[in-house]
Amino acid sequence: MSKKNEYISKKGRGIAWLFLLPALILFALFQWYPMLKAIWVSFFNYSYVGKSVFIGFDNYVRAFKDPLFWIAWKNTFYAGFLAIVIGFVPPIFVAIMLNEARKFKSFFKVAFYIPVITSMVIISIMWKWIYNPDYGLLNWFLSLFGFEKLGWLTDPKLSMPSIILMASWKALGRGVIIYLAALQNVPEQLYEAAEIDGAGFWHKVWHITIPTIMPIMSIMLILKVIGSLQIFASVYIMTEGGPMYATEVVAHYIYNTAFRDMDMGYATAMAMLMFLVLMFVTYIQLKLKKS
Repeated sequence: MSKKNEYISKKGRGIAWLFLLPALILFALFQWYPMLKAIWVSFFNYSYVGKSVFIGFDNYVRAFKDPLFWIAWKNTFYAGFLAIVIGFVPPIFVAIMLNEARKFKSFFKVAFYIPVITSMVIISIMWKWIYNPDYGLLNWFLSLFGFEKLGWLTDPKLSMPSIILMASWKALGRGVIIYLAALQNVPEQLYEAAEIDGAGFWHKVWHITIPTIMPIMSIMLILKVIGSLQIFASVYIMTEGGPMYATEVVAHYIYNTAFRDMDMGYATAMAMLMFLVLMFVTYIQLKLKKS
């Protein structure tokens, strides 16, 4: 490379970095600085107004000895398990059905996607009314068939599945749209060849559609697990961690510790531990995806 071309190349890189500089500054201001600040706060008995006292790893040791912290983790992983069981397969099935539809496809796309763009607060309030044990729509519907009223949000055994069912319903449209886009890349020649061999609809789905969209499914699974481990808004609005801590998840416990109990140092330490767990889960999933 001549000196002139080398100079032009260096100048081009310099201009590129100049254009990236505003974004890097904003990213550092709103991402890197809060993260570093949080790590720093986690080592202190932090005070909002007075003097903060450095206590080292005491907040982390306290977290490992806190029984409610472990209950919150148990509930969080239980929520993740339910999210996979309840919410992972339906978007695939609905997307396949919509892909085969000949009429009203656009209408159904919009209908399924409206809950996705609706605020979680609004959805949670709506479903809290649906789950109401006295005048809720769900219990009224079940009573038509002779079933007794159920405490969807007041029964410790039903509260977490009820919340995850609502969250899965809200997120259904996002998965449907993504899978519909993936289905457009399935070669029609494969379906035609299978039909010539006498393959039925479900045979084509199992042996052609599912293997073809498997990379998208693996990515969606990773996002589903990570998202379910960060569940907060629905718990905060619908149950506030109850009944009997049956829906107390890590994110909600951290929030209460920080803003109700005003113990920011301990809450930040738990948030750092949560971050490490999420990083570990993501790493394991990516390794499994590669294999």
